Amino acid sequence: MAITELVKYVLEHSTRSNNIKLLLAILAVFLYKYRSHAIGTRRRSDLKEPKGAIPFLGHMPLLASIHGTKLYDFFEKNYNELGPVWSISLPFIGRMVQGDSPELVEHVLKHNFWAYEKGPILRETLKDLFGKGIFTSDGPQWKFQRKIASHIFNVRAFHEYTSDVFIKEAEKVLAYLGKAADAGTQVDFHALMLNFTLDTFGT
Repeated sequence: MAITELVKYVLEHSTRSNNIKLLLAILAVFLYKYRSHAIGTRRRSDLKEPKGAIPFLGHMPLLASIHGTKLYDFFEKNYNELGPVWSISLPFIGRMVQGDSPELVEHVLKHNFWAYEKGPILRETLKDLFGKGIFTSDGPQWKFQRKIASHIFNVRAFHEYTSDVFIKEAEKVLAYLGKAADAGTQVDFHALMLNFTLDTFGT
């Protein structure tokens, strides 16, 4: 009732000058509320954050300024400075919490998987690469995908198939490193290992 009366009063006594003042007041309130995190997210004093967040946009400009090949360096820097758990806020996307320890991974993936849904944004982002498989599904769909994957990722399958693939791809890597050493050229080892992993599991 009080809000209705306030709106009625503002409309009845509305002037251009008052409207500008009202807009400035609303802007000031939003600037204060979202002074250290992105709009659409809540402030979390219990989570450490990297420096560089700005009002409304949170860490979006910081994240956008990082070159794709330097993303790992960004995560490593935050791990060293903030510890194994830290967070960034992104406008209209939400808060992303990064956890870097075996205990946290076990907590999320083994003991409390049901509580950590990937959600529609992540599914939409990754669907072209992973489709509707185990990496993008939640709930019953994930359980179904996990059951299928469990028949593939077992000791017997690794001995019968993946061992040969690992050896074949490792020989390619060794040959490449040998040529690079002979020529004295630099090697992007991070990119090389990434490609080795993709080639091994994607073959």
